[in-house]
Amino acid sequence: RQLHRQGILSPQKTRLVKRVGGFEPLAHSRIWTAYCEKLREIGVAGVTIKNNTNLYNWILRQRTRREKGLLTQEEIDKLQQLGVFDPLVQRRVWLEHYNDVKILGGAQNVSCVKHRELYNWLSDQRRRKDGGIISDEEIKMLD
Repeated sequence: RQLHRQGILSPQKTRLVKRVGGFEPLAHSRIWTAYCEKLREIGVAGVTIKNNTNLYNWILRQRTRREKGLLTQEEIDKLQQLGVFDPLVQRRVWLEHYNDVKILGGAQNVSCVKHRELYNWLSDQRRRKDGGIISDEEIKMLD
């Protein structure tokens, strides 16, 4: 799978791998499909960390995978149809996390044990800042 993603796998080997089941494990495919179905039922705007933690975290993972170029075009298309990459929804989620951090008194009060999700979110914001993919407004709010 890694060689295929990197574009190193020859066309002949690519065809052989596809013939015996593709590049993604079956379990991943089933889980991915199940999350998409759940998301179709609820709608992206209805998913919060409080009401559906697993689906919420899955959505965040898909966004991260997209940023890293790890999603197939088919996956990107499906997630776009479901509204996962809708900037208004992403902004609402970002502001919810930001407000939760603010309520705790700032990033220094977010414990990796007590506030695992917020801790991970803050770590992700640091990575986004280092990668230059966070807005100036968000940087200012977090500082």
